[in-house]
Amino acid sequence: MHLFQQFHQLRHKVKTLLQPLQQTTQLLTLRDKLRSGFRPIDQSELGVVNCVTFTRSKADLFTENFDLKREVAKLREELGHRIEELEKNRADNDAENAELKVRVAKLEQASPSVDERPQNERKQEVSPSAGAEDDSETVAFTIEQHKKPFSKIVQLSNANTKSSAS
Repeated sequence: MHLFQQFHQLRHKVKTLLQPLQQTTQLLTLRDKLRSGFRPIDQSELGVVNCVTFTRSKADLFTENFDLKREVAKLREELGHRIEELEKNRADNDAENAELKVRVAKLEQASPSVDERPQNERKQEVSPSAGAEDDSETVAFTIEQHKKPFSKIVQLSNANTKSSAS
């Protein structure tokens, strides 16, 4: 393992030493390509082009910056309106949820649970061997038993609606 580490350290040093040499070679190659394909540029010509380009790009940047700031301000205003609307909706939803929770609690208190029902109100199991008459009687009995608690729930709901409207 020690030998392996030494190898990697030596490899890293060689890369580090060769890097400037490779860069110099690349620059010399690039210089030769440029010399062969282009004529020399006069310094005065270069200065005029750069000043005009710089001035024009600076004005464009100021205009673009102004437009972007205006758009950011518009988006922030729109975002503020959206936040206000969402907060209002959340407050409305919270109030509505509180009312619904109160109604559910009242309904849960008013309706008896399955375990609290008398024995004669509980569902009777139907054996698979029973005939069609037994099934229809069982269905009728079950419907009748379910109507009783449901009618109580409807009456309580109507009473709550009337009391909240007053």
